[in-house]
Formats: sequence, C-alpha cells, structure tokens
Amino acid sequence: MSSFHLLIQTPDREIYKGPADLLTLFTDTGEMQVLPEHVSMLGSITYSAVRVQNEANHQDFVLRQGFLFVEQETNDVRVLGMTIEKTEELDLISAKEYLEFILSKLDKPDELNKYQLTFLEGQKMALEKQLGE
Repeated sequence: MSSFHLLIQTPDREIYKGPADLLTLFTDTGEMQVLPEHVSMLGSITYSAVRVQNEANHQDFVLRQGFLFVEQETNDVRVLGMTIEKTEELDLISAKEYLEFILSKLDKPDELNKYQLTFLEGQKMALEKQLGE
C-alpha cells in the first residue's frame, strides 16, 4: 500500500514523523480523511481527534488549535497544533482542562458547525464517563 510523509508537531516538539497510509481528523469544515496523493489544501482545526493509520496499526491524538497542510506534489502532510497529546497519555489534569475547554465551546453552540457540535458532545460524554462525573 502506498503512503505519504506525515509530520505532526506543536511549537515545541514533534509528536509524529514518518509514513502514514491514512489520516483522519476534523477540520473546521468537517471530518476528512487524507490518503496518499491527496489534493493540496489548507485547513484550520479548532479541536479534533486525530487518527494516524499505518499498515497494521494506528495512533490516536487529541489536537487543539491548529492547521492542516497537504502538499500533493511532494506527498507531504503537516499537522501543526498548539496542543497535541496522544490519547493514551492524557492525564487527569489534561482531561479536566479539556473538559473545561469543551464546555466553554458548547456554551456557544451558534459558533459551531454541526460536525464540531457532534464531535464535542461525544468528547464531553466520553470525558465525563472517564472522570466519573
């Protein structure tokens, strides 16, 4: 299977660098999947679950405040975010901070599109269950 080069980073560190077969995330215009040779594009991301898939495995991340850059000519994809954490590395404090962030966004539903609203409601329920709230 063909792949593309993926770089996921924050201002202070690289989170993932290497080949990927599929990238799934939510831009501010909705859910999208990036495959090898994807058309060039730029997308903004307020918050998103991010899944990187390779041949037989996947890695999941949570991203807040970032951008997606896809360059078809070089088959490169970059995801830049202010905060990006591996899902399994979210600690209690991060989870509570993320829940507060979600609640602040859900307080202003008119500023969200239907994809963002659905995603945040699902994240809220999952976090509340995880935190026992």
